[in-house]
Amino acid sequence: MTPLGLDNAIVLPGSLGGSNWGSLSFDPERRVMVGNWNRVPMYARLMPRAEADARGLKAADGRPGISVGGTVPQEGTPYAAELAPFVSPLGAPCTAPPYGMVTAVDLNSRKVIWSRRSGTAEDSGILGIRSHLPIPMGIPGLGGSIITKGGLVFIAASGEQSLRALDLGTGDVLWKGRLPAGGNATPMTYLSPASGRQFVVIAAGGHNLMQTQPGDHIVAYALPKTP
Repeated sequence: MTPLGLDNAIVLPGSLGGSNWGSLSFDPERRVMVGNWNRVPMYARLMPRAEADARGLKAADGRPGISVGGTVPQEGTPYAAELAPFVSPLGAPCTAPPYGMVTAVDLNSRKVIWSRRSGTAEDSGILGIRSHLPIPMGIPGLGGSIITKGGLVFIAASGEQSLRALDLGTGDVLWKGRLPAGGNATPMTYLSPASGRQFVVIAAGGHNLMQTQPGDHIVAYALPKTP
């Protein structure tokens, strides 16, 4: 809770969370809550107004390419704010994994049922080069989860371009579908009035702050048709 100054401080959780805007999911019958959260420390400091003005920092105005993360101009105040991930010159985190987790909590006992790493290093790597290795690192995530009545947790969120179905009771991965871009969003589900089949849908658009693959895809999955 120490206020920031002109020198770099390490902040944990960083600006990605803890929990983030993707929010929690809740099963009202089983009274189980599921949340994904990040363990990514950040550098943070205040930047004098003269330095901010010399660097030409301006508030985001909706133009493409201006990120909601990074240096924040804070126009009209004596300082800007500078945020940066706590990583090496190669872009590798300076802390040990995991960097992203998914956790289920029993709201009756207020105890953790399970906690597992979120995502693999398949679409991540040093210097932004994909490793293509499905190592369960636990990758930072932006986006939330949903819980179905049948006891499945659907979540993408992480830097891995996949939508996963987890067992609500154990956290085990029961299914994974690859996405054409970063699934940094919260899935939704619905029943088709025409076929009666249940669909799970996610927007795969990527996220510049997460450096995930950008896209403009809406991807839907459903169980196979019954004979």
